[in-house]
Amino acid sequence: FFYRRYELRKKYISRQVVIERQKAVDLERSRIARDFHDGIGATLSQISISLDVANQKLADNDIVGAREEVNFVSKTLRNLMETLREIIWTLDYAHNKLEDLVVNIRFYAARLLQSKGLKLNFNTNVNNIDIPLTSEFRRNIFFIIKEVLNNICKHSKASGVDINIMLKQSRLTLEILDNGIGFCNTNGIQDPLYGKGMENIRMRCNVLSGTLDITSQSEKGTSILINVPILNNENI
Repeated sequence: FFYRRYELRKKYISRQVVIERQKAVDLERSRIARDFHDGIGATLSQISISLDVANQKLADNDIVGAREEVNFVSKTLRNLMETLREIIWTLDYAHNKLEDLVVNIRFYAARLLQSKGLKLNFNTNVNNIDIPLTSEFRRNIFFIIKEVLNNICKHSKASGVDINIMLKQSRLTLEILDNGIGFCNTNGIQDPLYGKGMENIRMRCNVLSGTLDITSQSEKGTSILINVPILNNENI
């Protein structure tokens, strides 16, 4: 009797594990569909409209205007290719370790900041650490870094950026510092601290059950500190 009960319970637990895994897969598929619809779908619509405008300008013999639209399409396609690479990377389980995430962040930051003429100082203690991460965790951390760096490039007028990624016990700390003008809401300029990009960063931190601390002083730069739990992230 007890053995039979044990076998039934084991089968029940195994079935529940399968169900939970399937739910996780379904959620991931839904997220990917949203990414493609919201990001790539909207971008393709922009490209289609710009090409129609370019054709109309050519018909009107507006060569300069048509060339501007084509240049916009070219730039948009490059950005779209970058977005596709990022989505594919977050789904690639061959690169699902913490160290892979740190390497990708460093590569992205170096390429972006160099193109903008900013110096990068990158520090981490994540070396040869084999911790598997979910695609959701990798995606949220990467896009937090991306959003912060884009804000720095657009608003900070900095000449250098420090990125410190440290693993301590069961938490990952990401610190991004710049030597720019800081958040300043003068002369009618919107404060990036309350913009859409910062709202997205807060949302992603909340999804990861993490904390976000921002310190900024006018003409003295900005420090953004993100702290998230990590060791409970198991691969789906």
